Amino acid sequence: MYYIRGRLKKDIFSSVHFFMISFSASLNNQKNPVLLPVFDSDLRIRSRILTRHLSPSQKRAVREAVRHGIAPKSGLFPIYTRDQTVFVFVIEKKESFGTRDIRNTVTGISDSLQRFRVKKLSVLPGSLTGDLLAAFREELVLTMYEFSKITEKKDDARDPRLSETHFFAKKNAKEEELRLKSMYEGVKLTKDLVNMPPDIATPSYIVKIAQSIASKSRKFSLRVFGKKELSAMKFGGILAVSRASSEDRQVRPRGRQG
Repeated sequence: MYYIRGRLKKDIFSSVHFFMISFSASLNNQKNPVLLPVFDSDLRIRSRILTRHLSPSQKRAVREAVRHGIAPKSGLFPIYTRDQTVFVFVIEKKESFGTRDIRNTVTGISDSLQRFRVKKLSVLPGSLTGDLLAAFREELVLTMYEFSKITEKKDDARDPRLSETHFFAKKNAKEEELRLKSMYEGVKLTKDLVNMPPDIATPSYIVKIAQSIASKSRKFSLRVFGKKELSAMKFGGILAVSRASSEDRQVRPRGRQG
């Protein structure tokens, strides 16, 4: 289980939303609402198989909803049970359906979960396998990103954003957990730097971050080019853009060894 944290160490700008990812081969003792992604074509035909990891009361409630045609053709809808709520996410499957399609369907799911004030969530594979399941997990994690301009401490109890996601996986759980963690941290850092104003994300600030990343891996090398090197290499565009800045112009070429 990993805690993924991002904190931009400036007094007036910080992203302090903590997001936790975990994997296990069981939903036992989980008291979180459950997200069940299901293809519209599977909803009636395979409902017993798709709900096999739910509690008895959750299974009955989902099957009853399907039997009475309550489920929409696509989108997220909640089914309330004696246990935790089951959010069935119906995916309209077309003839040529790939990873890009699954990513597009997940885009608005975080807004829906916020409306229901879901802070912790258990996610079942449902109809998804292979690359589609991997893409669904990736996009779900990435939709949780939010850059926050915070000037005072926020009340975490009133924050509606998702802070903990538990994925069900019987195989390669540890590897998948590490992969999602690395992906989220990398994307979050990049987006944080893009969203920060230039008077904070200065060249020297970005250089420090790049040096910190490079120092943690032997597979990457880092070299910083200053004003003299940029002039010698005739990087006039970079020099012209940064002419009004008090900061020295710097470029960080990326290198990978091995």
